[in-house]
Amino acid sequence: MDYTPTAFVVADRDTTDAHEVATFFVYESGWQHGADKPENYEARPEALHTLDQLPTVWDETRLLSGRPGQEAVFAKRSGDRWFVGGIAAGPAKTVDAPLDFLGHGRWLADTLRDGPAGLLREKSAVTAGGRLSVPVAKNGGFVTVLCPAWPGRTTCDAEIRQVPATSLSVTPATAEAHPGTTVEVEATFRLPAGAPLLDVELGPVAPAGWTVTGRPVFRPVLFAGQPVSGTWRFTATAAAAPGTTDLPVAATYRFRGQAVHVEGATSVFVPPPVPTGTTQVSALPFLASSNGWGPVERDQSNGDTAEGDGHPLTIGGTVYAHGLGTNAPSSVTVWLGGACTAFSAVTGVDDEVKAPASVAFRVLGDDGEPLAETPVLRPADGAHPLTADVTGVRRLTLQVTDGGDDKDSDHGDWADAKLTCA
Repeated sequence: MDYTPTAFVVADRDTTDAHEVATFFVYESGWQHGADKPENYEARPEALHTLDQLPTVWDETRLLSGRPGQEAVFAKRSGDRWFVGGIAAGPAKTVDAPLDFLGHGRWLADTLRDGPAGLLREKSAVTAGGRLSVPVAKNGGFVTVLCPAWPGRTTCDAEIRQVPATSLSVTPATAEAHPGTTVEVEATFRLPAGAPLLDVELGPVAPAGWTVTGRPVFRPVLFAGQPVSGTWRFTATAAAAPGTTDLPVAATYRFRGQAVHVEGATSVFVPPPVPTGTTQVSALPFLASSNGWGPVERDQSNGDTAEGDGHPLTIGGTVYAHGLGTNAPSSVTVWLGGACTAFSAVTGVDDEVKAPASVAFRVLGDDGEPLAETPVLRPADGAHPLTADVTGVRRLTLQVTDGGDDKDSDHGDWADAKLTCA
């Protein structure tokens, strides 16, 4: 299951705060992360206290109790601590779960649940073979952390291991390179304050199709206030993929036994070959594309959600062999490199649409400069020719908007979309 738990910000939720915290312990996915903004967690310090103790991996998981649609209580172990998470639907009640999974002896139980004035935390002592009973509010939940109750132990909290705040600046932020050309990248890593870092290494990482010259910079100890810097030359080979690529520089170090990796990058653009002569847009690589339903299709209508499931591009009964099939809102960007002078297309709603639809087409140049646009078009409007002067334009963007209503059935065609180039 892919699930992003613990969302306090949802305005119309009918679950309690404790229920939301417990979802992090009940639900499970391969890569789980909180759904809310950091400040919404910070505004609930008791919730954040519990979430800060959440392990990244579990050694053991058990279902303690549950009924579909009513409640679920899970126990998960990490090391010598057990985390019991429970969520419930319906009226307030007491959730009761067995503790026969615990080892011998007394255990300290630290429970987070809903109280009359918000989240509250309660501590108690339990034993193996006993039961955990927690009052749960309407649509509520709870989280209980259990740990061996040795003499003098007052909390189940473990030390929160955090890495120090560091900075890694990489310049330039952006660059452009053709195969055979070189981009010089400079990086500086700093520790503004705190205990020193050990075995600091700052060095480049060459992406596929690139080579790099220059050795990593190494410091056995880096004290607060000391920078470490380096400069490297990344060279694009003939195998460098067109489009945008990161040229990474990574800082690695050890801090209190932890290996830490910090990375920054220059974003470099490798232009595709420029179009020549009369070129169909559908034959060009997309620098970027987005679509309101499924992918943008080449030389066929939008169809449905799968790639290549469209039909011949048809507007007003005329079939076109080439063009782009989209569903508003959509956007396609292609590279012209300043080599073209004119763009033309026949625009309209594809005949495959049998429901009300409305779309509008826009041609944009560099930095979003508007070059041409259509009025809102509907199926009955048929084909609408559109031309634009693209002299000097490097990046050409073709947008289809939903005409001011929703995107349902808004299949917009850029039929016979072509460029006149040098």
